[in-house]
Amino acid sequence: MKVIIGWDIGGVNTKVAFLGLRKGKIEEATISSEYFEIWRDKQGLSSLLRRMALSRIQGDRPSAMAVTMTAELSDIFCTKREGVAFILDSLEEAFPGIPLYVFSVDGSFVSSLEAKEDPLRVAAANWMATALLLASRYRSGLLMDVGSTTTDIIPILEGQVLARGKNDL
Repeated sequence: MKVIIGWDIGGVNTKVAFLGLRKGKIEEATISSEYFEIWRDKQGLSSLLRRMALSRIQGDRPSAMAVTMTAELSDIFCTKREGVAFILDSLEEAFPGIPLYVFSVDGSFVSSLEAKEDPLRVAAANWMATALLLASRYRSGLLMDVGSTTTDIIPILEGQVLARGKNDL
């Protein structure tokens, strides 16, 4: 079975989704979340990620991983560049050799290397993933995502995400 892992690494909560695919169809899907204050123990992120994954994967090496993040906004990091690089390095340390794709504010996936080279393209991009999903299913509405450390309010009109900006300001 092909296993794909999706991560949302926040400042206070880390979420993971596992998809088990066979012949292109989802056969298994599970999610889990763990409370983890990155500013209290940033060096523990890699082991947390490994532990969360190993609790669900039973012998199948993941084929790929995708990630969104807001933990890079934590004041434990001096810049978003530092935070993005640290989070991606932690994933790569925990899962060496597994392809890693980072979701960007323009709605595309980029490689880990591209994300490190242009961290503002991926910093706090999780809102766009949710907005694009809702826009594909509902013509118009207002998305409000209230998390532990961030709140996003995004208008959707005629199937289009109408966010004015692409950052957290």
